[in-house]
Amino acid sequence: MIDTPLSLDFLLKNVLNVSDHIVIPVQVERWSPVESLVILMETIGDIQSLRNKIFNISIVENQFIKNRNTLKDLENALFKEYGKYIKGKVHFYNSIKIIINKLLEPSLKAKYYKEIGSTLRNILCL
Repeated sequence: MIDTPLSLDFLLKNVLNVSDHIVIPVQVERWSPVESLVILMETIGDIQSLRNKIFNISIVENQFIKNRNTLKDLENALFKEYGKYIKGKVHFYNSIKIIINKLLEPSLKAKYYKEIGSTLRNILCL
């Protein structure tokens, strides 16, 4: 697994050249990451064409906040354009902040573990 910063520089292009699977976390809270996704997907398409390579692409809705009607439009636009790539949704949980800040051990029975597990199974096609 290689994690790259959000940019379209040579590092990203080199990583794409050596990768077969791409996982793209998208925070639906703001439109700018969704706009950046369009550019990223175009770059991925260019590399696929240039290298005659097919990537296994997975998009994960990350830090999703329920009950925000304004986000429904963004999520619908994301699904309309990239629905076949969306493999899961991980909601925002305040309990994760508490675990990190207080250096606590997370519970394997927590909802976020189940969401992450389900998303990983979808990404890995298990």
